[in-house]
Amino acid sequence: PTGRTEFEQAFFFSVQTLGSIGYGAMYHVSTYVNLIVTGESLAGLLFVALSTGLAFARFSRSSARIRFSELITVHSYKGQPTLSFRLANERQNNLLDARLKVFLALEERTEEGHVMRRLHTLNLQRDQSVAFLLTWTAMHVIDGTSPLHNLTSPDLMATHAEILVAFSGVDETLERPVHARYSYPADHIHFGECFVDMMEGSGDQRLIDWSNFNQTRPCR
Repeated sequence: PTGRTEFEQAFFFSVQTLGSIGYGAMYHVSTYVNLIVTGESLAGLLFVALSTGLAFARFSRSSARIRFSELITVHSYKGQPTLSFRLANERQNNLLDARLKVFLALEERTEEGHVMRRLHTLNLQRDQSVAFLLTWTAMHVIDGTSPLHNLTSPDLMATHAEILVAFSGVDETLERPVHARYSYPADHIHFGECFVDMMEGSGDQRLIDWSNFNQTRPCR
């Protein structure tokens, strides 16, 4: 036979070995070839197992697909200054046991003159939800116990303030945890503004206008 024919026969012999589908005109007749076939079979099983595991890990991984508002607003709500921002679930299914954690990062100078960046917890009016399907407006009341108490926009800019948001939940379909995070620099914190209402219509005909998700307006 020609060299090409020998290569084709050897190639398809290897395919039959890896696939465990039996042999055609070629078969092993010596101990040396049997050892090669044994090693190739083991390598084939390991390759298939590793490929399956990698593919499953890649395509079964849940993505949070959480959309955060571009701005944070600070305005009066029920007589108290309140910080608020929006987030939306862009998936088609619920996220169970949804939780939010919000922190204020500030540059602070110690008595010894050391400059350190510290995180302060911002407690939310509601930091968890049984199921998160559409939208969520997170709100933090700026009272006497809040790290934002008496801080103005220039104060936040001077300390390079940043608000960090961490979201976690469980995908209802895959039953796997999902996570998302977002950060708002000081120039994305707007005082005296509030979000435009996203709901339109009345009664059972109310719809969500997603074009207003990031829209704000002057607020008392």
